[in-house]
Amino acid sequence: MHDIRTLIGKLNFMGSQHALGRETRKLALRSSALFRKPAAEIRNTLDGISRVASFAETEAESWIDPEDVVAGKSGPFDACDLRHWLLVAEKAGVPAVPAREILSLSEDEICAIDQKVKAPGFVSRTIKQGMIRAFSGEERAEIDRMGEEIAAREAQIDPGKISESLFDAMDDVPHDWIVRSNIAGPSTLKAFAGAGVLDDGKTSWSPGDPELEIGPGWVRNGNRRRIDATDKRLVETFACGHKNRLHYLARPWIKAARRAEGPDPHRHGTPFAGKGSWPCEWRVFIEDGRVTGVASYYGWTGEATPLNAARALEAAELAQKMIDAAAAQGLAARFMDLELARMKFEEAKQSGAAIHEDYRQIFERFPRDGLHCTLDFIEAEGQDGPVMTFLEGGPPHSPLGGGHPCAFAGNELHPGRGAECKCEGVALKLMDHVVLADPATWSHGDTKDRILSWEDARVLAANA
Repeated sequence: MHDIRTLIGKLNFMGSQHALGRETRKLALRSSALFRKPAAEIRNTLDGISRVASFAETEAESWIDPEDVVAGKSGPFDACDLRHWLLVAEKAGVPAVPAREILSLSEDEICAIDQKVKAPGFVSRTIKQGMIRAFSGEERAEIDRMGEEIAAREAQIDPGKISESLFDAMDDVPHDWIVRSNIAGPSTLKAFAGAGVLDDGKTSWSPGDPELEIGPGWVRNGNRRRIDATDKRLVETFACGHKNRLHYLARPWIKAARRAEGPDPHRHGTPFAGKGSWPCEWRVFIEDGRVTGVASYYGWTGEATPLNAARALEAAELAQKMIDAAAAQGLAARFMDLELARMKFEEAKQSGAAIHEDYRQIFERFPRDGLHCTLDFIEAEGQDGPVMTFLEGGPPHSPLGGGHPCAFAGNELHPGRGAECKCEGVALKLMDHVVLADPATWSHGDTKDRILSWEDARVLAANA
């Protein structure tokens, strides 16, 4: 287990570094290609980017903060922000894995942490030439002025102090706790958990240097740990439609009351293929304030047993309690991808452009002020036995992206709607032909003893 964990840790680290370089090259090449185009096309593209960015910023700023939830205020909040969901769980009386904020950084401060990438010279030259062709001297002067304001703001940030704060934040965090952002868990934890090699709370690995240790969301250099502010997953999720501050949270390791074994689909077909062990977790799907389905989070494990059906129904019941508590306060869960699509939909309506009926139906399913999300639960080990415990919340599973369908993968997959699956009822295990790591296998098939109706699940659970 230790060897597999070390290997996965190294592969995850190397993959993150490779992905960073790849994305940087792609961004540079796309920028260069854009600014070689005709002046009118450059202007139209940049105007479109500016319009979307302005909408996203205004939309995110309209979302309420956790202190507003505590104060009893109503309004929209970020469906991906764990801090809000923990407060909702508390209001609903639902057990939850606690979290405490250890550091908060602005977007500018995060950019100051050894993440600046200098564009290649040919890209800089191409952009400059494209700007001269597309914009007047007065317009370019205004753009330069805005750039100078950003540079002046960044110059006031001391990277040394930011770096030290990453160490200070970890000084009183227990060694077996994890660190994540308010938006997502770190890539290290995701890699270990997905491969089924976390069963004892020992979540760190060492690349061979005794002075260096890497854990979920943190890194130890010598005798001090620091937040891993360059974790690829934390940085990428922050850049995808949220407020302009990232909050780092520390959470205790929660031991699962039940685990399930199975062959790891992520290692399928490799020299490291084999079985893993996963905690019994459940993902509940909510649309417009109503639970539509619940699925085994690690859908390649589990069976259609009375106990599994009973636990799935329990998770669904707790999720509905949370949603009811949120609705009673007048809260709405927003997902930026949906709101950006809604913006384009409204623009098309106003311009009189033809609108595909699918989009009309999507926004009827996901009204702007509704509660649409996924809520995850773990069967935690309590003092008096298993306790179904809230773990985290996220975006809904929709035709426009969002939450993963888990054990519903491939179920009545909608042609032309990406990876949208029908997430209704109780999915206890993936269909036999579906390999979760291979989307090409995601298609509808035999759901017997895999995906149950609510009524069939209740009948099965009655024998638990």
